[in-house]
Amino acid sequence: KKTAVCYIPHHFNAIEAVGFAEAIGLVPGFEVLFVGDQVGPIPSDGGFVELTARATISDVDAADVLFIGSG
Repeated sequence: KKTAVCYIPHHFNAIEAVGFAEAIGLVPGFEVLFVGDQVGPIPSDGGFVELTARATISDVDAADVLFIGSG
């Protein structure tokens, strides 16, 4: 499997991050990993959405695709 890493900063733009994850998640053979500065829930800029970082960006050794969401 290929890994698409989505870095989500604090107060990220939900449309960008979720749109990226949904689009690349439809590509056969890809898995999406949400990462942040720390593990746990990260609030969006609007405060209505939270995504959970499963790892920190420092934990990532390699990625086939890296998306950096705006914050």
